[in-house]
Amino acid sequence: MSANASAFDTSAPGAAPVGGLVLPGHTSDSAGVTSVDSVAGIATGNQGSGALLPVQNSGSTSGLPTITAISSGNSAAQNAGMVQGIQVNQAGQVVNGTQGNLLSAVNQATTGARSGATAAVTQVVVNVQGVPVVAPVRNPVATQGGALTIAAPNPVSTPTTSTQPATVAQASAITPVVSAAAQTVTRVEGLPSSSSVSKPQKYLIETNPVLTELKQFMSSDYLLAGLGYDPEASAKRLGDGLYEQRLVQQALVARTGQAFIDGQTSNEAQFKYLMNNAIASKQQLNLAVGVSLSSQQVAALTHDIVWLEEHEVNGEKVLVPVLYLAQADNRLGPTGALIAGNDVSLIAGQDLNNVGTLRAANNLSAAAGNDLVNSGLIEAGNRLDLLAGNDLINKSGGIIAGRDVTLTALRGDVINERTVTSHQSAADDATWRKDFADSSARIEAANDMSLQAGRDVKNTGSVLQAGRDLSISAGRDVAIDSAQTESGQTRGVNSSNSSITQLGSTVSAGRDLTAQAGRDINVIASSIDAKRDIAMAATENLTLSSAADEQHSYGKSKKVTEQEDHVTQVVTNLNAGGSIALSAGKDLSMIASRVSATDQAYLYAGNDVNLLAAQDSNYSYYSKTKKGSLGKKTSGMTESESDIAVSSVIESGKKLVVSAGNDINSQGAKLESAGALNASAGRDINLGVAESSESQSSASSKKGIFSSKSNASSSSQTMVTSTEFRGESISLQADNDIKLNAAVIYAQEHAKLDAGRDVVIGTAERQQSASQSSSSSKFSINFAGAPSLAQKGKAGQENSSESVGSSISADTLDVISGRDTAIRGSTLVTDGDTKIDAGRNVEIVSAQNSSNSTSSSSGKKAGEIGSWWQSALGVVSLKESNDNDVTRQVGSQVASLGGNVNINAGENYNQVASQVIAPKGDISIKAKDVDIQAGFDVLRKV
Repeated sequence: MSANASAFDTSAPGAAPVGGLVLPGHTSDSAGVTSVDSVAGIATGNQGSGALLPVQNSGSTSGLPTITAISSGNSAAQNAGMVQGIQVNQAGQVVNGTQGNLLSAVNQATTGARSGATAAVTQVVVNVQGVPVVAPVRNPVATQGGALTIAAPNPVSTPTTSTQPATVAQASAITPVVSAAAQTVTRVEGLPSSSSVSKPQKYLIETNPVLTELKQFMSSDYLLAGLGYDPEASAKRLGDGLYEQRLVQQALVARTGQAFIDGQTSNEAQFKYLMNNAIASKQQLNLAVGVSLSSQQVAALTHDIVWLEEHEVNGEKVLVPVLYLAQADNRLGPTGALIAGNDVSLIAGQDLNNVGTLRAANNLSAAAGNDLVNSGLIEAGNRLDLLAGNDLINKSGGIIAGRDVTLTALRGDVINERTVTSHQSAADDATWRKDFADSSARIEAANDMSLQAGRDVKNTGSVLQAGRDLSISAGRDVAIDSAQTESGQTRGVNSSNSSITQLGSTVSAGRDLTAQAGRDINVIASSIDAKRDIAMAATENLTLSSAADEQHSYGKSKKVTEQEDHVTQVVTNLNAGGSIALSAGKDLSMIASRVSATDQAYLYAGNDVNLLAAQDSNYSYYSKTKKGSLGKKTSGMTESESDIAVSSVIESGKKLVVSAGNDINSQGAKLESAGALNASAGRDINLGVAESSESQSSASSKKGIFSSKSNASSSSQTMVTSTEFRGESISLQADNDIKLNAAVIYAQEHAKLDAGRDVVIGTAERQQSASQSSSSSKFSINFAGAPSLAQKGKAGQENSSESVGSSISADTLDVISGRDTAIRGSTLVTDGDTKIDAGRNVEIVSAQNSSNSTSSSSGKKAGEIGSWWQSALGVVSLKESNDNDVTRQVGSQVASLGGNVNINAGENYNQVASQVIAPKGDISIKAKDVDIQAGFDVLRKV
């Protein structure tokens, strides 16, 4: 819809400036608008009409209106973009939406105490040329299944008995005060008499002189004079000053939901302000009185204006004031469906659906007995409260925004989702799929936000944003995850491509963020940020996980075959300017995710803490075959594959604590703390590696009638990503075992490993392999006509396995075990003292690196095997092979560079091919049996 709005409409909705003919005392009946001083609506039981009931009106015109719409039981409020009901507006007329039922409030005004509504009715008496009839008003409420729907213009709705707004041709035939039962007007007592004579030739619609004597109203005379015209000699206007002000004010509310703009505080001052803007814009935009603005002129507006345009009413051409608004953010309803007021309250007995705009300058509340669904805009300047008996859903790019926002679903879910629509088609042997994602749904609070659900809170690919605190509470699950889109096509079995894209959620808080779930909390491929603290607690499981973007393609023709596959992890991020506390009654799992706290970080699980890795993977394959003349054929192939580990990361600016009722399991995770790092487990601590791998292979061949050649090669390797614990001080405590496989422990000060049973500081294996092969054959005939066939072949392969040991580095170190301590192919180094204390045995032994290489070659010649001077026929064969195996010891090392080494074993001490060093201190080894042995490298050659 264009940015202009009018009090006068001569065509279908949207074809002209917003509005509709509005006579004095009537509220603008433009599509998608509610604009009244005060509207209260109640529909209960089987009240079929759903008509809204009037309330008392003090007649105050300050600020914006209060709007209340209520539906309960089986009576639904279905709104095609407008809630009007019985309206008491500033001009003083009451319109109830029923023909021939205008109130004869003027006669009532002379007797007894007057209500606010009645007093307002008696303020204005309007004289209109033509035959008096009643101005019909659209019935604002229709019953349909207990649902209140606020929709864009022209929605599909249930037919009602309401009448349509008055048309332009009816303008001169409308008398907005006099009813069919009251053809005379009784003056209101206390109003002064007047002998002034009006000038009917100047206005088509003129306010009764009784009232115009009270005040000289600002009119379009001011605009005409400012443009250099004589107002007295100008064309006839639709209405006088009071009428023009009313039209402009109603059009403004209809389009923006605000009574005043740009700091204006009265209708008259605002009318003058808009006309001044028009005078200032005339030259720049080349405006002409009586002519509508073009779309280019509207787009060029920098300020809001009122302009006079010529329209024909009842055969007469008159100048009509038209409001044009310069487009600006947060001003115009994007769909034109608007309910606006100072305070807005909506209640539906069953469903409430909004696809338009609900806006309150102050507070807004909406409640639905069943579902409350928003895919438009719900906005409040102060408090915004939404309540649903079942599900509360914000989708399809919907926006819910306020200063303090509370969303509650009593029995069901609170859902904020990015809607994805899938389109699939097929023709012949081809298929297509394309997913389309809407804009992210958004729930925003300038201050605090609270989401509460009896069942689940789901934020899928969407935005939750609070300027201060954000609280999420679910009776069952909290899910903050990504929306996923897919696209692809296939053509038979020889061509295909597809992709998957993750659209993650964004959750942010200006201060603290808390999330509580009666069952699970899952955060997938999303980002959570709080300027202060993050606290998340799940009664059962808490999972932070990545999800993958994927791309796949495959194509095959007569000569070429190609394939590409790529998988990339989209990680989850939790960032806190203060502390982070994650708690799970059962398992707490991080998969390729990152947690970062400027202050402290706490991870607790009643069962296991799992710090796991995912993988980015890439695969590529290409082959080509070419055929030539005389049976020649060449072919080539290349293939590569990689799987690279994406580890989890936990960072803390101060203290980092990981605690599990059962086990702590890590696959190549990185934990780093600027302060203390403490890990404790009710059973085991297992610090392992995340594995990555790479491989390449290629092959080529060439064949002809008399010869052929082929070559092939391949290589592969597996790599390990170590678990790393880094901190000022580090403590690992397990009631059962502590196992380190190629782990890295680095403490600036003290490090301690304390196990109720065993401590194993060991290795992981890194492997490599490579192979090559080639072969050739050739058929020939010598000058004497003797044939021969020569064949050759070579092959070689190498395999190796390397032990990657653990590494512990600290200022001082204590290793304590209730049973055994084993150090295998690893290094423990301190600047100060190193203490190893085991209830039973201590072993410090080597690990092994091994390699194997094999090679072979062969040759064969059959047929003519002699020389040119002495021919011979026969077969000659040659074969050669080598096989080498090497095993080398990789010793452990326990060293104190500046202190002492103290080793105490309750039973046995065993040291093999390893070193215990204290160059500046003492070495003490105590055990019942001490066994120190050398190790041997082994070389086997065949």
